[in-house]
Amino acid sequence: MAQYNLTDNVQDSFTFKLGELEYSFRYPTTREMRELSAMNQELEKLAKEKASEKAIKKASEASEEKMNQLVTPVGHEHSIGEVLEDQPINVVRNFRAMMAKEINLG
Repeated sequence: MAQYNLTDNVQDSFTFKLGELEYSFRYPTTREMRELSAMNQELEKLAKEKASEKAIKKASEASEEKMNQLVTPVGHEHSIGEVLEDQPINVVRNFRAMMAKEINLG
């Protein structure tokens, strides 16, 4: 009979750098992923329905805040959300691509 240990060699987080600032990203739980997915689906729905800019911004900020809760500064106090605000768009694109790759369930 086969026996698997699904937690062997599995990391619960990874680190990344943004310039000189280091961060730790904690992989979300299944429950957190469902919440994030629901928030993103709501945001897409609002955009598709051409909801008010205020409603879209509110939903977008809530989704970003939830995602940013998974990112912890290492050795400093600069939140990832604040730091990303001042980065060139290609850095933000790289950040989003990294997040998409790391939380891909495929």
